[in-house]
Amino acid sequence: MDRFVIYLDIEHPLALLDRRKRNRHMSGVLRKSQILRDLSGCGCMPQSFIWLDGTHLEDLPLLAIVISGNTTDWEHYKASQLKQPFEVIRNGVVPILGLCGGHQLVGKAFGGAVAPMRKLRKGEVDPYPQYRPGFFKEKGFTEVKVGAGNPLFKGLRDSVVVSESHYCEIKRVPKTLEVIASNPDCRVQAVAHRDMPVYGVQFHPETFDEEHPDGKRILENFFDLAHSLT
Repeated sequence: MDRFVIYLDIEHPLALLDRRKRNRHMSGVLRKSQILRDLSGCGCMPQSFIWLDGTHLEDLPLLAIVISGNTTDWEHYKASQLKQPFEVIRNGVVPILGLCGGHQLVGKAFGGAVAPMRKLRKGEVDPYPQYRPGFFKEKGFTEVKVGAGNPLFKGLRDSVVVSESHYCEIKRVPKTLEVIASNPDCRVQAVAHRDMPVYGVQFHPETFDEEHPDGKRILENFFDLAHSLT
């Protein structure tokens, strides 16, 4: 059987009750799954975290798991809903890459703490006032400093430009994770597990274009790593 990628959708069901929002979300999931399919050279199966069963993942011909972002605050997720995703991340059976909220989930799985970056300062413009007003956000293509020597950033400069869309960050980094990218607004832009091929990036590498190709290269590097390990 050919290997494939799981695109683990961690959006909370509460955010998908409205039909239009649900349709828009599913369209995005399918579009991103196609991007992962193209860049990995393998099939890609979207999978909601609600139905995730990690007990037999090692028996599947998996290349990797890519964990999506989310728009729902973590306080709305029950511990029982996150049990399986946490176990899958901690086991590191296959290479894992968390994107935005998925990156935060990686941090939480190993005991890290996630919270808003900060509140807006007086006079600061909110780039996305309809979402969590009053909080500072990174929105749009943003410069990030990356650590040398990590395979995730192979072939890239020490500063990349990637798409951001978040107001929370990993505030406390667990000892099992190493910070491998940062910028002045968000110290933990990317993490790597010290012993397993488990990564998280606070940004959205799946959002790229001809003028901003760094995210594409990061995904290609991740899949190259996955191919070399599986």
